[in-house]
Amino acid sequence: MIEINKCEAQVIYYPFIDLYGLCNFSTLARHIFNPHDDALLHHLRDDNLKIEPEYYVPLLPMVLINGADGIGTGWSTKIPNYDIREIVNNLQLMIEGRDPLPMVCHQIC
Repeated sequence: MIEINKCEAQVIYYPFIDLYGLCNFSTLARHIFNPHDDALLHHLRDDNLKIEPEYYVPLLPMVLINGADGIGTGWSTKIPNYDIREIVNNLQLMIEGRDPLPMVCHQIC
């Protein structure tokens, strides 16, 4: 969701430079994160510069889009990723009070 300015090749050679100055939201990201929520977000600061928000508030359940796989002491999780179109369709069905349709995962489940 973050785009790096492709003309700034120095990122490759100087990884310690200010990367935040080169990052912008992609146009796709604005379909996932409502711009009206921007004023509600608490932005972090680094070297007295405003950087990314402490957390984002996506319109869609990103864990279903990206999936998750991890282990920890006493627990583990494996959530496959799904097609964003199926997720949006099921969200619309649930908003209308109908049951969601089964979804097919996009990786070996």
